Amino acid sequence: VYYRYFSQAILALHGWPHWIFVLTCNIFGPCLYLTGVWQATLLEGGCDGELYEQCVNLGKVLKIDAALTGIFVYLDGWIPLGRPVVTLVLHNIVAISFFVTGAVWVYGSIRLARLLNEPDAVITARTVLFGIMAASGFVIAIATSPAVEATGRILNHQYRGTAESKMEQDDIVKGRRWEAIMSTAQMVLGIGIGLTMITTVPEVMGAKELAEDPKDLCWGPVMFIIMLSLTLVEYVFRDHCYRWCQAEMLRFRAAKKNNK
Repeated sequence: VYYRYFSQAILALHGWPHWIFVLTCNIFGPCLYLTGVWQATLLEGGCDGELYEQCVNLGKVLKIDAALTGIFVYLDGWIPLGRPVVTLVLHNIVAISFFVTGAVWVYGSIRLARLLNEPDAVITARTVLFGIMAASGFVIAIATSPAVEATGRILNHQYRGTAESKMEQDDIVKGRRWEAIMSTAQMVLGIGIGLTMITTVPEVMGAKELAEDPKDLCWGPVMFIIMLSLTLVEYVFRDHCYRWCQAEMLRFRAAKKNNK
């Protein structure tokens, strides 16, 4: 269950996986947004006639989806591991939002390639990646409910310490398997978005030759500065945050014992 443990590790402020993931998302988010901006620019300059309005609308969708996907993936890594219920809910909300907006962006990139008559290899590669992402999303839809339930039961077993919350080893292993399946599918979906972004390099290079709106481009550095500021704040206060998270864990356990 290495995948699940690594997935949990990216939420722990005291470990190196958290900071590697957050800094990576700090760079990935603005880059993905700028990619969406360049795609919109390419659509506006590469279409005419009856397709012009369709291309402009697709460009707006790509730009918005790219921005939202970058923000959601950063927040997914930035949220620390603290009180079980709060962080579990927030993590699932931003994770699902990232998957949805990311999948929409990939599908929009396929439509862009078809509208601009790009090489069949590009269209095929993006279609295959989208298919893999759709399959991963299907697995996530099936595994989320049992995985979240297993996570809750295991947290109760670890932090409540009551007779009712105790689990047998076989049940813990089964729960970890569901968590590993969900986490693996999440990682595959995220990799699909990253690989699709790589296929947009020719589009980005072509868009740079066209007129660009500096107002749109300036939001990339602004997004980077905001994310980097949040990362630095979290890093400076990491010990305080970690102690608060641990205190919430212990309070969660003590409250159950007092109500028994």
